[in-house]
Amino acid sequence: MYLNRTQSSVVATSDYVPIAKFTVSASAGGGAIVPNEDQVGQYAFSSRWIKRRGLKPDSLAIITVTGDSMEPKLRDNDLILVDRDQRDPSDGRVYVVRIGDELLVKHIQRTGARVIDLISTNPIYPARTIDLAAESDSVQIIGRVVASMQEW
Repeated sequence: MYLNRTQSSVVATSDYVPIAKFTVSASAGGGAIVPNEDQVGQYAFSSRWIKRRGLKPDSLAIITVTGDSMEPKLRDNDLILVDRDQRDPSDGRVYVVRIGDELLVKHIQRTGARVIDLISTNPIYPARTIDLAAESDSVQIIGRVVASMQEW
């Protein structure tokens, strides 16, 4: 069987919504320095899929995962769909967090009113405790990871 090699392009229609992919990488490891945030393309998502999950296309971004601290859930070079409207941390969910100039992708566990632990899926990486009140200038929750995908 041969693959159909006809060219196609993604056009915003009522059935599909283009979501921007950025050069930014979130580290599933020690942290990824963010030199710039250039858009490098887009992916098409079903409008029904977006709506069914209560998401807004303008709040979504696609970035790449680097590292192995979130394996096997997220692997090096996986793409993640981040909802930048969901910035209030919820226990057990996966978020992209900026600490200084670094981006991390981690599970979040609340341990106090303004204290969270950043937890890796891979057990060889220890949790990292963040006091959001004390570190408000250097820590920002960018958004919740709402989907992931692999490119082959």
